[in-house]
Amino acid sequence: EGVYQNCEIWVNGTSVGTTIADANGDWGFTTAAQSDGPKSITAAQTDIAGNVSGPSAAFGITIDTQVAAPTIESVGDDTGQSNTDRVTADNTLDIRGKAEAGASVDVRIDGVSVGTAIADINGNWRLTTTAQNDGVKSITATQTDVAGNVSQPSVPYSMTIDTGALAPTIDSVTNDTGVDGDRITSDSTLTVQGSAEVGATVEVRVDGVAVGTAIADGTGRWTFTTTALSDGSRSITAKQTDVAGNVSALSPSYDVTIDTQVVAPTIESVGTDTGISSTDRITSDSTLDIRGKAESGATVQVSIDGNPVGVALADINGKWVFTTASLADGLRSITVCQT
Repeated sequence: EGVYQNCEIWVNGTSVGTTIADANGDWGFTTAAQSDGPKSITAAQTDIAGNVSGPSAAFGITIDTQVAAPTIESVGDDTGQSNTDRVTADNTLDIRGKAEAGASVDVRIDGVSVGTAIADINGNWRLTTTAQNDGVKSITATQTDVAGNVSQPSVPYSMTIDTGALAPTIDSVTNDTGVDGDRITSDSTLTVQGSAEVGATVEVRVDGVAVGTAIADGTGRWTFTTTALSDGSRSITAKQTDVAGNVSALSPSYDVTIDTQVVAPTIESVGTDTGISSTDRITSDSTLDIRGKAESGATVQVSIDGNPVGVALADINGKWVFTTASLADGLRSITVCQT
């Protein structure tokens, strides 16, 4: 009412200044900059007669001029071989972290906002994204606290999304003995080599049955050696489970024939058998035309009286022919073996 002349202002019990009430008794006062924290503001007045009042009722206010960056505590689900390698086959990321209670948290992936979350009374916040593309993602968050302060971005949280795995390749199966490249071997323990995703677990199958696994190295190369396999045609395939847990389709089959045994070839005829009988094995022809059967593609070594005289190659039907040079008269013992 204009009867009070001087008002003294106190913040947390410390005088911060005075002001004069106007003719209507209204007064105002602006403090110097105050530190952050809760403040209790009171005022006392001295009227023109010099009477000093008691303090006013306290007015509480909290000053909050700063806000720290929020934290990202986890991003899930971290699928696959490890739950801590930050590689996932789940492209909807469940992001969790800490901020000031009540703050609005803006979450960004590769710098683009993907949504906001409100921190609860304990400062916990959570946001689940929509489906994201495959690739390495840099996730950050900023918070706007209840006082309106905006923080700096959080420390980036890197996550790799990988939602698919291609079939691995089988590049070679060794040892390919005999004729190189024909995929026929006398080695019953096969060394299978190929390519897959780095770190993937490759399951190798023979005739549809899993025979073991290998881990692709830092260049994606993998190697697996089987136990001894029985003779016959073998269909070898592989599939991979990558570090994100994606399971691929089977690779194209790599067919190999295992042949660890060979029977003796046969001599079907030696001609021409001249003279009175065509079956008495007596001939006047000193160059012998020797014919027989062996495995298809086998090399047949012909020996006479224990001495090798040459080789023949069995055709696709296993038939072979060898003609000797001119031989001296006498009884001859002809033998053959095949490789």
